[in-house]
Amino acid sequence: MAGHEVFVGSNEVLASGSVVVPKDQNTVSIKLQDLTFRFVFLYDGSTQKISYSGGGQLMTINLTNPPQMKWVGRTRDFLPVGTLGEDKIGLAYFIYAAKNLSHMVKYTIVKLDSDSVSLAEEVGDE
Repeated sequence: MAGHEVFVGSNEVLASGSVVVPKDQNTVSIKLQDLTFRFVFLYDGSTQKISYSGGGQLMTINLTNPPQMKWVGRTRDFLPVGTLGEDKIGLAYFIYAAKNLSHMVKYTIVKLDSDSVSLAEEVGDE
């Protein structure tokens, strides 16, 4: 089978996929070499929000009270999330929360071809 490459603009796609998360599970971890991206679904009755934490080899995306029957996430651009070797990498994702509290996670991780906003400058979600 011949290999293939995928690009979004001039950004090379390193990993992309979809994951179904049953209602009795609240985390999804995506590993790319020595990096881990963990999505955590939290329901506590507070306001809806998306927050990011971590550093080094682990980044956690906390989705608190995601709206049911809607897509939310980061798709307007690729969020810079670190480096892989010498390459800067970025993440775009969106999450769908069903009425029964199961989830669908769709993600794309790319090698960034230019500088973008830093995580510290990130002010919101979609």
